[in-house]
Amino acid sequence: MSGGQPLPWLTLLQRCRSLVHLEQIHALCAKVGADGCNLFAGKLILLASVTVADSLDYARRVLDDFPSPDVFMFNTLIRGLAESDQPYLSLVTYLHMKRRLLAPDSFSFTFLLKAVANSRCLSAGAQLHSDAIRHGLDVHLYVGTTMVSMYSGMRMRFLCVEGVRGIAAAKCRGLERRGHRLFSLRRYGWRWSKFFLKCL
Repeated sequence: MSGGQPLPWLTLLQRCRSLVHLEQIHALCAKVGADGCNLFAGKLILLASVTVADSLDYARRVLDDFPSPDVFMFNTLIRGLAESDQPYLSLVTYLHMKRRLLAPDSFSFTFLLKAVANSRCLSAGAQLHSDAIRHGLDVHLYVGTTMVSMYSGMRMRFLCVEGVRGIAAAKCRGLERRGHRLFSLRRYGWRWSKFFLKCL
């Protein structure tokens, strides 16, 4: 439809509140050929991952069956899985995203770091931290804040004062001289002059 009117299936999706209705709308759109649209698939995955209860498996099937999913679709499923009772499955979804050669963005790492914090897996958190550095997203405000939250939730304090802009994390002044002596890193042009790691 033209003239700024919303497509009828978008209106149907906005009113959807159950998995049965979600499946019916999906079947209707498949019948008319609208199920190949990125906008439709993204909205369908969003509803199945976040809004409609008990439909994460359906969201995963939609993502797996879609021919060319984008980063938004993966991020949406990662978000839903991170908040589920099986947050480690978001890491599996992240690996599928990497296999499709899609570059993660700041939302990817924010949701993934929350999932790692929920599953209490420090090794996965460290791997995601290095991936964030590799993609240049370690200095993003939300990614950096979520990293601090993740390490804090695992009974650790991780403080990056000058490397991550906008994070005021200078609470452990006693370790400043020792930390500065141990870690003085230059990475991507930013000086990491204060970097502390303290187990509580």
